[in-house]
Amino acid sequence: MSDTAGGAPGESMEPAAKRRCESHHPFDIGRFAGKMENASNDDIKSLLENVWKPSNRMDCPSTSGRRFQLSWMETYPWLAYSKEVDGAFCIWCVIFGHRFQALSKNSSKLEQLYREPFRSWGKASSKLQLHNTNSHVHKFAALEYDNFLQLIENGRKPVDQMISAAHARAVEANRAKLRSIIDTIIFCGRQNIALRGHRDDQTNVSTDHNPGNFQALLDFRCKAGDSVLADHFSTAPRNATYRSKTVQNEVIDCCKEWIWKKTVDDVTAEPSFFSIMADEATDCSNKEQLPLVIRYLDSSLKIREVFLAFSECKEGVSGEAISKLILDTLESVGLSMDKCRGQCYDGAGNMAGRCRGAAARITQQHPEALYTHCGSHRLNLCVMQVCTVQAVRNMFGTVEQLSLLFSLSPKRQAQLEADIKQCLPESKHKKLVNVCRTRWVERLNALDLAIELYEPAMETLDAIASNREGHWNTESTTKASTLLRACRDPQFLVALHVTCQVLGVTRGLTSTALQLDSETSGHSQYLA
Repeated sequence: MSDTAGGAPGESMEPAAKRRCESHHPFDIGRFAGKMENASNDDIKSLLENVWKPSNRMDCPSTSGRRFQLSWMETYPWLAYSKEVDGAFCIWCVIFGHRFQALSKNSSKLEQLYREPFRSWGKASSKLQLHNTNSHVHKFAALEYDNFLQLIENGRKPVDQMISAAHARAVEANRAKLRSIIDTIIFCGRQNIALRGHRDDQTNVSTDHNPGNFQALLDFRCKAGDSVLADHFSTAPRNATYRSKTVQNEVIDCCKEWIWKKTVDDVTAEPSFFSIMADEATDCSNKEQLPLVIRYLDSSLKIREVFLAFSECKEGVSGEAISKLILDTLESVGLSMDKCRGQCYDGAGNMAGRCRGAAARITQQHPEALYTHCGSHRLNLCVMQVCTVQAVRNMFGTVEQLSLLFSLSPKRQAQLEADIKQCLPESKHKKLVNVCRTRWVERLNALDLAIELYEPAMETLDAIASNREGHWNTESTTKASTLLRACRDPQFLVALHVTCQVLGVTRGLTSTALQLDSETSGHSQYLA
């Protein structure tokens, strides 16, 4: 390379000789642009030490009334001027840029300051700043320059070791930027906070519109002192901020894969057997979903129930479609059905059918996966069967209408709370609860409250029905009068107390069957 440069890289020059050779200096940076691929460490060292820079006495050529300013070299130590080509170059990119050219997304912009001279003097301030902060090649070249200086100062190291060190530093810098973003997504997931707002694409992040919780939390982190994240958002290109909805979904998928891996590791540890539980349900978008849960003994012989996934029933809810969906989901997670020892579903025909149900189809392929009708579902069926007695049904209807009378009117609810305070000053309950149509536990809670608040509720109904102060309209007085007669009916009172006593027997069983220990709640702690 020294012959190409026109002189020995290490040759020293007297100041007078230097002034005489300014027009044809052997270390003019323009002579080296695009020719450093095969340069040795000695050549690089010579160029860095002897690269020619214009003196204060020299006037750079003028182009369209503008010229290169010497002050730019003080602002940017990597900048050098070539008199031969009347253009500026980045010394670091000229020497080390060829090693990272593949990182550039726009090769034509990379040519300037690297292979081609930069001459747009009118735009120099902004362009040089962009090159310094936004160019990926320049950032890697700067790291390589620092490594080279350390090599010169501390002794010779292998080139591959230098490149690995630069790569490791760049990876660590990128991880530091992503760490805050990933932590924010995990925080939203653990706290059940929705990530997105009305619009959270790039055009709406910095507008007056609500960009969503995720974007707002990122901005809050920046304001709270996260300098790494703030610097990343201020200098990164618009297509590399890593805060878009696409990146959010990718991070969520990574979290899912990590939880699955930890779950599979726990399941496959000794004794490594498990059972599956599933049931289809319709979500708010009217799509049929299949939640899949596995039950197993961990290494400490504690029972765990871990939710795996929601799988959309795209092929329908037939026994064949559901069995295929369950097997495919377990395969995608990484669990082998050879270790499955049980299946637990409700008693619907598509799940429990002896010939064409999902359980029967899975048992045909894996005979050791025995089907068990869900105990909670059977208990629910029994309780619902009891509730078909006419007197019990009438009682539930009356309790439901009583709770609705107060919950649909703030004025009536306020009157009820005043009567509760007067009749039951020690009571912590201030409102009646509607009767749940599917969960018997919630029905039992509703009946308990109806018995506890019976006296103040009757006082409120009597006050509304009589309308002694004239505060209530005809609709309120009519409904109150009807419910007052129904709630004072002996058949209602007997049915209310008897049903509450009968359902009370199932309370302990319900707590044992449905209220899981905190250790069975899943593997979200692995994301901490």
